[in-house]
Amino acid sequence: MVLLITAILLFGFKEVPKSPVEVFKGIFPGGGQEQPSGTTQQLPTSGETIEEILKTQGPRGVPQWTLFQLGQDPTASLVAFGTTTQYHKITAKNLGHLFSRAKDTIDQETRISNLLIQQIAKITWSPKGNKSVIAYYDDEQNLKRFFVEYRGTTTPRTHFLDNSIVDTAFSPNGTQMAYINNINGSSDIFITDVNFKKTQKVTTNVIPNFEISWPAQNIIALKTKSSYAAEGFLYTLNTSGGLLKKIVQGLGLDAIWSTDGKQVLYSTVNTVKRPQPTKIYELASGKTLELPFATIAEKCVFGKKNQKIIYCGVPRSIPSGAYPDAWWQGKVSFTDNITIINTSTGQQIIVIPTNSDIINPVIFDDDSYLFFRDKTTNMLWALKLVDDSTGTLPQ
Repeated sequence: MVLLITAILLFGFKEVPKSPVEVFKGIFPGGGQEQPSGTTQQLPTSGETIEEILKTQGPRGVPQWTLFQLGQDPTASLVAFGTTTQYHKITAKNLGHLFSRAKDTIDQETRISNLLIQQIAKITWSPKGNKSVIAYYDDEQNLKRFFVEYRGTTTPRTHFLDNSIVDTAFSPNGTQMAYINNINGSSDIFITDVNFKKTQKVTTNVIPNFEISWPAQNIIALKTKSSYAAEGFLYTLNTSGGLLKKIVQGLGLDAIWSTDGKQVLYSTVNTVKRPQPTKIYELASGKTLELPFATIAEKCVFGKKNQKIIYCGVPRSIPSGAYPDAWWQGKVSFTDNITIINTSTGQQIIVIPTNSDIINPVIFDDDSYLFFRDKTTNMLWALKLVDDSTGTLPQ
């Protein structure tokens, strides 16, 4: 434990990127206005353009496996729930404003809120997309966090969090929030309701720099921050307290959870700082499945309707560098293929080339669309997964 803590304190870790946009002062409520959708784009194909298809036939006319850009504005977040996706924009005109798109009108966007947010660093979403914790830099470049509950087109409810809170995660049902509180040299774990009226301490913790998630209703997950220079660990902790249970470990460890909290997809690097084959760990059986590619876990997402299907941005090539740090810090970038695999059969369903460095992949509840942001441009992209003429989804 002493060696682990020493390694975490000595080496550099994943940095919270600062938004490249101009600093705007103040936070103002409002919203509910329709906005122009911009011009959609797609990778070169034969026949009609995606714009022509959407104009004449609507979203149902878009062929399965079509990849297209949504709008022309950079974004700072992305969430999908039901058949709606939401995202914050980072333009001078719409700095931190929240927008949404629905499956049946995917080429059109609606502004949900024009709450002005300067220099967004990170946004943690609730599963239903109606609540979030927004981390941002203030005018003095201090990292601040506040809770937001969006209420349709009315003024959102906000609550500023203590500066000692360093990471947060919403419960699967969205009614509670877990957080790490750094006070007096301790990094203790707490749970609170989203009205901040009932708070309980889950456990005392002395290991610094944990990242927190909440994969299942009674399980919180804690992962040490990732670096090629330190062995990473992923633990689970019961929401009622108790001992940490180690799940996986490895250099440069990064991990994402399936929606039901039963599987973990994780990535590691070897001793020469190169990514190793990505793996999936199944909690119930203890079995590990090695996938036929190497990527960084946060480039992947599990299906929701079929959680045996995974969707990953896989780099076509990996430049020299110390991973995953070099990628997180922006020293290198990737050009990814989207690789879709059925983990129960090992079948590779399809590989779709992109021109993007994929981050923040999310998926509709019916698995009909995959969305992601391009790390290089912050542009929003969509991949249609369903064949509307037959209703066929990836199997």
